[in-house]
Amino acid sequence: MALDFVIVAVPHHAGRAAIEECAVRGVHVLKEKPFATSLPEARELASICQQAQVELMVTSAGESTRLRILSASGFRGTCGGLGASSGGLS
Repeated sequence: MALDFVIVAVPHHAGRAAIEECAVRGVHVLKEKPFATSLPEARELASICQQAQVELMVTSAGESTRLRILSASGFRGTCGGLGASSGGLS
């Protein structure tokens, strides 16, 4: 299954790796706040996504919850989610 975009909701330290993996795969990213752990990291991630021609968007948890509901109700396109727990990415 090919994804159109992914909602990234992971602990702060895991956000960079998740965004980079999406960029490599050409999957657009909706990242829950905080976007990055520093301004230099934010600039690097924006550059990585721009070079990969991947859209990079940032939202609050409430907004992405609404998008998950939209997706479940028949949204056109494929939406994936990337979550995490203390046991790792899921």
